[in-house]
Amino acid sequence: MHKENLRAVAAAMVAPGSMVIAGKKSPVQASVAQVAASTLDVLGQTVPAACAGIAFLSGGQGNELATLHLDAMNRQDARLKKWPLTFSCGRASQQPTLEAPRSSR
Repeated sequence: MHKENLRAVAAAMVAPGSMVIAGKKSPVQASVAQVAASTLDVLGQTVPAACAGIAFLSGGQGNELATLHLDAMNRQDARLKKWPLTFSCGRASQQPTLEAPRSSR
């Protein structure tokens, strides 16, 4: 999504988001703080500030790591975080609870 090509009312739109992370096989993985800063930087260049929010999927990350990344982004200075940020369907926060009954069998 690019600001110039937006043909929707940004204030009524929750945009899908992707976090800036290294590939799983990369020998160098970014820190949680680096992922948060890089993701907000890219979103700031591409998503209008008027956007109602951004919802992330885990993007193949583990539940805990995806949650750490989202938490770090939400803790950033408000000038860097122009929109509410959340998980789409909250999978990363709900998955451990969904697995609990299986592990008790």
